Amino acid sequence: MAAARLTLDMEEALRVAYERSDMSLEQFAEGLGVTPNRAIVILNSDGNIKMSTAAKALAVLGCTIELVVTDRDGNPVPSTTNRRNPR
Repeated sequence: MAAARLTLDMEEALRVAYERSDMSLEQFAEGLGVTPNRAIVILNSDGNIKMSTAAKALAVLGCTIELVVTDRDGNPVPSTTNRRNPR
């Protein structure tokens, strides 16, 4: 359930970022290195978009991603500085 929510939140953020941008579909597609038809599929994804694709698309739109993880009580869980050696 958490993975599905994360994906849906990412897709919504992508759609909103595109709608707020002044970028044409052709410019967006070119930035992604895909055809305009593929760019439409990315923007209209139905829960099946890769996080790496969404992150690249957001970067093309000039956005950054900030992920906040909280525990069950709503307290932020700090990220680790050494991502190559998780516990």
